[in-house]
Amino acid sequence: MLKNSKGHDRGGLARPRQPRPRGLGERGSIALQTAIAMLVLLGMISLGVEVTTVLLRHRQMQTAADAAAMAGVRAMGISADSIALEARAVAAQHGFVNGVDRVSVAVNVPPTLGSHAGDASYVEVFVGQPQTPILAQLIRAGDFAPRARAVATTTLTAGACILALDSSASQSVLLNQNVVMKTDACSVISNSSSSSALTLLNNATISGPTYVHGGTALSNGAHLNGAPNVTSGNLTADPYAAVVLPTVPACTGQSGAISGTKTLTAGHFCSGLTLANNATLNLSPGVYYIDSTFKTGNGVTINGTGGVTIVINNSFAMNVGNNGIFNLTAPKTGATSGLVFYSRPTNTSTITQGFLNNAEMTIVGAMYFPSQILRLANNAVTAPGRCTQIIARKIIFDNNVQFNSSCNDTGVLPIGGLGSKLVE
Repeated sequence: MLKNSKGHDRGGLARPRQPRPRGLGERGSIALQTAIAMLVLLGMISLGVEVTTVLLRHRQMQTAADAAAMAGVRAMGISADSIALEARAVAAQHGFVNGVDRVSVAVNVPPTLGSHAGDASYVEVFVGQPQTPILAQLIRAGDFAPRARAVATTTLTAGACILALDSSASQSVLLNQNVVMKTDACSVISNSSSSSALTLLNNATISGPTYVHGGTALSNGAHLNGAPNVTSGNLTADPYAAVVLPTVPACTGQSGAISGTKTLTAGHFCSGLTLANNATLNLSPGVYYIDSTFKTGNGVTINGTGGVTIVINNSFAMNVGNNGIFNLTAPKTGATSGLVFYSRPTNTSTITQGFLNNAEMTIVGAMYFPSQILRLANNAVTAPGRCTQIIARKIIFDNNVQFNSSCNDTGVLPIGGLGSKLVE
């Protein structure tokens, strides 16, 4: 029974208690929780940004390592120091300078890891830089140490103009006595495994890249002025090995001795050709099969710029006189596309074919003697700005020869030239 303040009965139910209004303490608690949640969220976002930054830096390291490894390959054959210097210089161009801001750029030849470990024809590069994220320290003590690795080796791309095919001969490419090979735009290649496969003597120089299956020997002021200069490289395919000549026609009546000025048409010269001193021979387009003799006197000029191939059809040595002038351009199409001179691969291997004594050769195309020795000597010169390829079993240049070559849209088949590729 409820009573009033004077003790009398109220005669009814008690009045319900009114709820207390929310106070400042409760509102402060919600604000605190919200602040904590925001701090956690901001922390997670900041941590994500830090992790993303580390991943981005690692990607940049990988780009630098890839570029550095390929740069190192391009310096192979110069010296071990050159490989490391070139690789680190390229890494620096990508923002990773060895020894600065805890950056390390390690260059190894041969690689120390992976499937190419121990193989000196490969270059391995590591690029690393420790990272110190602030918030990540709450989860994991110490630095993050991302490191990128790349391995590269040599590869072949179109671009060579000299190829010696002998697989084992010493001095398969020999330059002697002030020979100058202005081959900046193309490579010199030897397939020989000999330690002196490419030999330069007595102030001979090559201005372009070299790529040798075996080794290189230099002496008496000789220089390789181009780069890269690769030794222990892979073999290079003969681009004309699959050429099939057209059927040899019947003998022509044009064979024999020629004097003065004469024009010939393509055909089968069973009795060969002999040109008297100072003769001028103009060759119409086509294939000229010469069986037994190709002899030129002194001061002879041979012109054939409409697409000419001269086939040495049997085992004999050409006899080229002094001061000869050869203006010859290979066909751009057909079975002998790109070939100015073609010696059958079955011809005797001990024969030396020579262009000597002030020969002036404006040759656009390949001089192809796969089983024989080709020799240019005594002030012989090829014309600048023209595409001249030489492919022979062995190649000899001596006594002030100047060889120039620059190929573009000439119908010649490409010879492998030096490049680089990533393998890991």
